[in-house]
Parts: sequence; C-alpha cells; structure tokens
Amino acid sequence: MSDKTIGNGTLKQHRWVVNEPQIPFSCEQLYCDDNLMVVDKPHFLASMPRGMWYRQTALIQMREKTGNEELSLAHRLDRATAGVLVMTTHKSVRGAYQKLFESRAVHKMYECVASDELACALAEPRLREQLVQRLSEDGVHRAQLVAVNEGEGASHASRWGLQISSHIEKTVGIFQAAELELGDEGNADGADGAVNADAVGGSDVADGANSVSAHSVNATTLIAVKPQEQLSEHEKQTLASNPHMAIYQLWPRTGKTHQLRVHMNALNCPMLGDDLYPTVIDRAYDDFSSPLALVARRMRFTDPLTGEERVFHSQIEL
Repeated sequence: MSDKTIGNGTLKQHRWVVNEPQIPFSCEQLYCDDNLMVVDKPHFLASMPRGMWYRQTALIQMREKTGNEELSLAHRLDRATAGVLVMTTHKSVRGAYQKLFESRAVHKMYECVASDELACALAEPRLREQLVQRLSEDGVHRAQLVAVNEGEGASHASRWGLQISSHIEKTVGIFQAAELELGDEGNADGADGAVNADAVGGSDVADGANSVSAHSVNATTLIAVKPQEQLSEHEKQTLASNPHMAIYQLWPRTGKTHQLRVHMNALNCPMLGDDLYPTVIDRAYDDFSSPLALVARRMRFTDPLTGEERVFHSQIEL
C-alpha cells in the first residue's frame, strides 16, 4: 500500500503499518440506521488511523465488519478513553453530524474513577467553599459551585458539583497538555466556557523579550460525584478494591485535548490508570493491564436530519 494521509475524520489515504500490535478488544455496536452507526469503543483502541495504528482502530475495525467503506467518524475519542463513538454511514450526511460536535450541540457525560479528595470536599459546605476560593486565587483556574440537576433536565437539584475552567494548550510532541495563566475576570468567560482560545495578553517586544501572556478560558468542565443509588454492582466492587477512590460524572462544556484528565488532575484527583497525569508513565503499546478509568457514558443530541432526540449509553464498566 502506498503512503497515505488522513483528513476530516474520514480515511482518505493511509500508509500500511508493519508489525502493528494486536488489540484484544473490539467495538460493540449500540445502534445503526441509514445515517448513523454508534459503537461502544473499548479502551486502548484508537478511533481512527494515526501513527502506528491502522487496522487496530475503531473506524477500520467497523469498516471491515460491515464492508462499508464510506463509514466515517462524526467525532473522536482518545485511544485511552472508552465509550460512545458516533459514525456516519455515508459521505453525504457526514458534514451535518460533524457540525453538531463542532458547534457543541452534543451533550456529553463521562464517568471516571479518581481520588475521593474532591468527593470529600463536595460533601462538606466549608470545604467546598475553601476549594473554590483556592482555585479562583491560583491565577490558572476559575471555579464555582453548581447545583447539579439529575440528567441535566430534572426539575430540582439533588447535589452539588464543581465547575472548573482554565486555558488548556496541547503542544505537538509533548505528551501532557498545559494550563496557562488566565487574564482578568472581565476578559474571559468562565461561566460556560464559551470563549475560545483567544489570548488576552501578548508579547512585550519593547525590550526584545517576550512576557508571559494572559489567556482567556477555553476549557470548562462540570464535575459531580455519581450518586450512590446509581452505582452498578461492578462499580461498587471497583470502589471496594480501590480505597480512597470515588466515581465522578463529568460534563465537558468544551472539547480541548485531555481536558477531563487535566481538570481532574488540577483538583488533586488524577484518574485511576492515567499514564499521563500527574506523571508520564512509559508503558508498552501492547500493555493492556491498566486501562484509564474514563468512559464516555452518555451522548445526547437532536438529529440534524430527522429532528429526533438521540440518546446513546455506553455499557462499558469502570
């Protein structure tokens, strides 16, 4: 096969990968119609061809299973993240669904296992307030307490969550994403993360040196502890086997690279199995012993072609 490249979530061209490690996990189909195919992507399986991965990706795996060469991604999940992944079944509809994700018209909820430090703080009013104050004064984060509605659609709030905002940048060639200093409160919208990656400050070239730039918020996440009554038996066993851990539900308001992992780490609650935050751990590509405990649990949107409400749930256990 000749050298090839990838573009816009569609496999247009790609080089053949020699000695590609075998991934012992496969996608499970959650839904399929004339326009959409939705799968449960397992941990360790890349969404689409990139680098050393070609056949061992969700896109190519499903193309081979279905024989549909027009199957394309509407969005992506990190290789380390499992859960709901939406594909389109033919080229003519791809743009409509991709625009949903680009315009943030898709409501996503993730679940993860992480340190219970935040859970303990959220359970105590005084600790909640201290946490918000500490974050808001560090120059890098904006934070506020939010009354979380069950399913984000119920009539009354049943618990408190923390909404954390920052400016995240990911540099090519560097494994970890970085949170940068924020500008004045009036220059960034930390309430809903609507502001994109616009710099507030700039370079001071008067003396030939670059000053530190202040940035606007471009990444916002709402985080809450998963209610005890919603825990599955498997999740209860996970917590029993991992003392001082809790299961969290996360609603990303934006979609920056590694956003959920960065924000949990900033709260001193790195996710179980995270090999990037707080410390980069060099694991072999075929080491499947410690999956990242992060699942794209639920995805909800209005179908741009039919007007129907679509809701998809991952069945992958944490």
